[in-house]
Amino acid sequence: MGFWSRVKDVLVSGPTAAAENVREEKREEKREEEAAKVEVPQEAPPAEAPAAEPEAPAAPAEPEYRTYTVKSGDTLSEIALGFGVDWHEMAELNNLENPDLIYPGQVFKVPN
Repeated sequence: MGFWSRVKDVLVSGPTAAAENVREEKREEKREEEAAKVEVPQEAPPAEAPAAEPEAPAAPAEPEYRTYTVKSGDTLSEIALGFGVDWHEMAELNNLENPDLIYPGQVFKVPN
């Protein structure tokens, strides 16, 4: 029922009858909605698939770091710059107390 039909209903039959008509319409709509709902039977859960064979081990993960052997004249900051990492990160990874003091032959871990 549209808006103007309800206004006309109120004017013609009075507010109490109009309200009852609206309530009856809503009850009818609700009954129709409930009738439209059809219970769908629950399907049984799918049968369990047979146990799959274990997957082959994944390829070894890339190591967390690379290594670099210090050469004469190298500085930690130049090594880090060459690998595109921060020298602070390299110093921490290699537990360097004094990053300014490195020796040829030292092997540093370089973060990936």
